[in-house]
Formats: sequence, structure tokens, C-alpha cells
Amino acid sequence: MAAAGTSVARIAAAATTRVSEVEPPPATPSRASTPVPSPVPSPSSTFPDFAEEYIRHSFLVRLTQSSDARVAERFMQFLVNYTAPGDQLPFYPTEARALLQRKNSDCHELLVHFDHLREMDKILAFHMCNNQNRITTLKEFLVKNQDALVEKVRLFSKDNVLVPAKLGSSLFQCCILHLIANHKMGVSWNGEFELTDWEISDDMVSLKKVHHGPLPDDSKVADLEKLVDLLAPFFLKKGSPLFFKQLKDDVTLTSRTLVSASDWEWFWDYLGSHVFYMPPVARLHLIKDLFVAIKTFKLTWVKPFSTVLLDFTEFGDWTIGPMSKTDGQESIYYKVFWHKVKPEDIDPKNPKYWPNYGDLLSFIRNLIEHLDEHKHEENITDIVDAELFASNSYQDFLPQFLQRVSSACLMQGKFKSSWDAFKGSGNVNLAA
Repeated sequence: MAAAGTSVARIAAAATTRVSEVEPPPATPSRASTPVPSPVPSPSSTFPDFAEEYIRHSFLVRLTQSSDARVAERFMQFLVNYTAPGDQLPFYPTEARALLQRKNSDCHELLVHFDHLREMDKILAFHMCNNQNRITTLKEFLVKNQDALVEKVRLFSKDNVLVPAKLGSSLFQCCILHLIANHKMGVSWNGEFELTDWEISDDMVSLKKVHHGPLPDDSKVADLEKLVDLLAPFFLKKGSPLFFKQLKDDVTLTSRTLVSASDWEWFWDYLGSHVFYMPPVARLHLIKDLFVAIKTFKLTWVKPFSTVLLDFTEFGDWTIGPMSKTDGQESIYYKVFWHKVKPEDIDPKNPKYWPNYGDLLSFIRNLIEHLDEHKHEENITDIVDAELFASNSYQDFLPQFLQRVSSACLMQGKFKSSWDAFKGSGNVNLAA
């Protein structure tokens, strides 16, 4: 797994051709960097005063002990300690502090001089120089891999469903996690960035641009909206993938209506593991685990869980379709809805399920669990096929349900183990 040092490697590598033969120009703060899957604060948030103790605990200790992590640590030591001949103060901390006072400067990059790095650590200098081909901009990466971001899955029902491919879901989640990690540190760009401002190296993404000036209250929302808008064209080329609309709604609507200025923690937790980029098998196990937890602890009648479970679904009465036959035929939904009910006992006025979130969770779980029993003309060979069928049929449910549970802080209660297992099932690894 690549570490945050990969991004700063590009700074020194670029200096080989841009800076090594000229006098050192004024510099700007360093680029943000986020290793995956454990995102860390942007170095730009620690650069202004170079507090070594802070850097040690907030940046270096969170790096994995990969080769890139060791490069990152050595490079940070170089930035903090390099002192030019004849100077008494370290060069780059002084340059960074001076730059922060130039608020109207158009320069947005801290140029690290290759000669400086070679003078202090020759091995590190040439190692970073020789590995610069591993780094590309997000725009270049998307253009190169645009056909590998989304894939079409043909279900047993003969329906075609677009889903994020492994690479696409990992990339999207990495970018979201990077913004979240920086937002937690108070770093934001107010949506003022482009695809060319992002870098990718192995399984790491980083937003290199540093925003200057005061930020409005909704700057975090602006960042999330801008990211989704930038990525959308590459994910919507063949149509809208499963749960993409819900992700966009969460970023644009939910973040502005349900998230208070002082209560972002639950939303970060929810958005960081959004069902759009989580694997189908992870969603399947989450649905089953939540179903078991509700039954085991009888949460339907226990507050505050009952408040969410018994609340009617916002997207209308979902029971109308499955409780009735379709053109006189018993659909799969109908068979699951009235499972184990004798034909003479079927009464729409006394249904097995009611139009609330708790009953829809039970219905979807049963639809996935017993789908093969009611589909005899063509067997379902993979349980993931059943999950995709159910999720495609009720796309609004899982995002809304998880959002409601998260905003009510119920994920830390009886659902905690289920939610933690779900979050750990993602694939935030671009190198895979």
C-alpha cells in the first residue's frame, strides 16, 4: 500500500527539470496527501508552523511501514531540517511561513529543489526521481481507465444493471475519504479545484492544491459537490450506476438539510462507506446482520430504534406493487410478500408487511434469502445476483435507512458490530 510520501515525491521529482538549474523561487505550502485505506490529514494543515511533535503524532505515526512510508518520513525530515549553507534557520519552514503572508499570490505549489535534496540525502533524491513515473493526475488516470470504472451485469431476470467496477468504486471512495480526512482537520478548498489538481500514485490519492483565504460555512459541502460533479461524466457514460443518484442526492441535499455545522461526524461516517462504492456482498451481509440484530433484540418496539423502523418510507407505499399480482401472474415479489400464506388467507387489508423501513428491510432480506425458491425456470448461481436484483428494485431504501440510523446515532448501539463489519468490507486499494 502506498503512503502519503508518494505525493511529495513528485515535488522533488518535478524539481529535477523545473528548479535544479535556476535560483530558488518563492514557494507555497505543500500539497495535501492521503494514504488509503487509513486517510490522514493533509500535510498542508501541519506545514505552517512545522511543529515537529505535531507532525510526529498526526502524520508520520499514521503511515504504514511500507517502502513509501519510509520515503515519506525521510522526505519530511528533509523538509523540516534542511538548512542552506550560510543560513541559521531551516530553508523550507522559513519559505512556507513567508508564503503564507502573501495572500494574493497566484503560486500554489511549494517547489522543492532537487539539488537541496541531493545535497542532504543523495539516496533519497535519486530514489524519488526514479519513481516519478508512478504518479499521474486524476484526469489522466480517469481518461486512461474510463472503460474500467463501470461494468454491466446481466441478472437472472434478464435485466442489465450498471455497477461500479472494482477500480471505479475504489477510486471514488478514496477521493471521498481524502476530502473527509482534510475536512476533519479544518482544511477545505470551497470547491475550488479541478481534476488536474488531484494526483494518484499506486493506491493513494491526494489533492495538491492549497486554498487561501477565509472559507464560508458550506465550504465542505462545496468540496463534496465539486468532486461528484467532476467524477460524474466518467461514471455516467453508459448510464447511471446503481446507487449513484442516491450518492449525489446525499452530497447535494442531505449535507445541506440534515447535517448541522457542529454535527458532521455521523455524516462523514455514513458517506465514507456509502453503498454506492461498497461491494454487493458487503451490502448483502449488512442487510442480513441488521435483520438479525432487530429480531434478536426486538428493536422494532424499543426506542429510539422503533422511531426509525416504524417510520413510513419517504418514497411512498412500497407494499402496493409486491402485494398484488402482475397481469394475473404471481411475480417474485408477490411470492415473497405472501410467503407461507395460504391463497385463501391472502388479504390486502391485513398484509404481512407494512410500508415502513423496518418491514421493507425484512422484505428485502427475505427476497434475497428466498429468491431462488421462487425462481425455478432459471437458477440463481450467485447470491450476489440476488442482492443486485433486490438493490436494483429498491434503490432508495438502503441509503435512506442507513442515513436515518446514522443521523440518530444508532450505529454505535446494537448495530455497531454490523456497521463496523460493513465498513471493513470495502476495497479502497487502487493497486488491486
